[in-house]
Amino acid sequence: MHVNAAATLSPEDRRTLLGFAARLAAVLLLLMGAGALAAALYREPMLAAGAWFVTHLGAPGVGVAFFVTDVLPVPVPPDTFAAMALVGGIPFSVVVAWATAGSVLGGTGALFFGRWLARRGWYRRVMERFDSRVDQWVRRYGDAALVAIIFLPVPFEVGAWACGAMGMPVGRFMAFALLRGVRITLYLGLFVLGWAGGGG
Repeated sequence: MHVNAAATLSPEDRRTLLGFAARLAAVLLLLMGAGALAAALYREPMLAAGAWFVTHLGAPGVGVAFFVTDVLPVPVPPDTFAAMALVGGIPFSVVVAWATAGSVLGGTGALFFGRWLARRGWYRRVMERFDSRVDQWVRRYGDAALVAIIFLPVPFEVGAWACGAMGMPVGRFMAFALLRGVRITLYLGLFVLGWAGGGG
């Protein structure tokens, strides 16, 4: 995929990026708050849900959840299942490993879906239906856009579709997608801090 290394952020892109950065900061704070609130007010239901998740789905269930949600838009964030697995007793490192594997594979599936989608006349309508800014970012900034999408609270699967439509090589995409592990560690770690602070 050709990347214009000299591309600079337009005023509109700068405002959009700042908006997403503000959303990221809010999400990180909310994760800690959600962990504390869950531990303080919903500890028993959370423990029960975690026990059910571990008994019926186990650690692979975390990978499946991230795979599905990183291929197609799903209203439930995959971090919910990671938190359930963690509360259910699965070690942090195991949860992160399965989540990262599922996310990388799911994102790769979304990359191939994007290649298929790009050959259809309604590609533009689909992208506009979700978030056309993501498609514009990938076209303009290439790899840098993908890194931002991995960490910012924007649909990762839509970014992967855009990368596929632009013809990003699979190996290159997967190398960047491994950064999802850093993002997962950060998000889940903040939930753990909140959970511990709330008495979990």
